[in-house]
Amino acid sequence: VKSPESTVESFLSKMAEDMEVEVITRKTASYENNSERFIVKQRTYKEQYAQLYFVRLMQMTPAVLTAVKANSPKVPVVKILDLEDGVECIVVGTLYKEMTLKPTILDEYIKERSTPQALSNFVTEGDYLELEDEGSRMRLEGAVLDVSRLVTGIVLAVQG
Repeated sequence: VKSPESTVESFLSKMAEDMEVEVITRKTASYENNSERFIVKQRTYKEQYAQLYFVRLMQMTPAVLTAVKANSPKVPVVKILDLEDGVECIVVGTLYKEMTLKPTILDEYIKERSTPQALSNFVTEGDYLELEDEGSRMRLEGAVLDVSRLVTGIVLAVQG
């Protein structure tokens, strides 16, 4: 019994002879798969952006303070831990947006195991903003802040 490969080869050889076409035989090459080192064996969720935000805050603070002094020269700039009740001041920090629908590690794990539900918008009414400086965080509130238009990572100054 001839194998399918030998039948095809003999058919092609016969056809090539009839058409007076030179048969080109493909050369073989050895292959060794060395991609094993690039395969993710275990997912880790240790990626944190705190250092990136801290460096950004340190680099952007002088420019923000220059703008603060030009716009509100008499208002003191303080750290979050030095805030006093009822005293108007300015705080420079990195904006953090707390989003209830923001994907989490658990969500990512579940997506790997099932069919994900695609969301087109992660913003909800329950989202809020916090400002973080070198020492602490404070929640930002007020009608002036449009939570849906702001994102985490912006270095800014707030006055209040």
